[in-house]
Amino acid sequence: MKKRTRIILYIAAVILAFTMFAVTWFYVVIWEPNRRFYHNEVWCTNASTNDIRNLCHHIISHRPGCPHDPFIHLCHIGNAESVPLLIQALNWQTPEGKETGICTTDHCLDALRSLTGEDFGYLSTDWEQWWKETGSTLPVNYFHPRELKKRNTANK
Repeated sequence: MKKRTRIILYIAAVILAFTMFAVTWFYVVIWEPNRRFYHNEVWCTNASTNDIRNLCHHIISHRPGCPHDPFIHLCHIGNAESVPLLIQALNWQTPEGKETGICTTDHCLDALRSLTGEDFGYLSTDWEQWWKETGSTLPVNYFHPRELKKRNTANK
């Protein structure tokens, strides 16, 4: 076999290996958790609150995927571990340079407001500053679901 043919085969093997790794990673890290959350009623029915919370944390920890319903669940079952993940996810959700967002952004903010009792609006930088200066020093039992005040949505 010629040297050029071996090089081409080697490059093709490397590309194939990388592609296989990327597809496997996407399936295990993104696709399967989202499928379990959205399309497996048996799992959701039998799962403990902690299992559902951990799955919500996993889904919102990765930018690809659909965090809409995990945000809603974390309003009710979130804990101290949820807050930095929600702040990171808010950074991904908020349209750049705007102080308003989409429905999913509102659910992320609702979860943050519910768990912290604070409201720093749509800007993730304000939430990050609060977390660094205050939130990360608070006791774990401070972070629990709270009843949210109804927002006036007529002016939106």
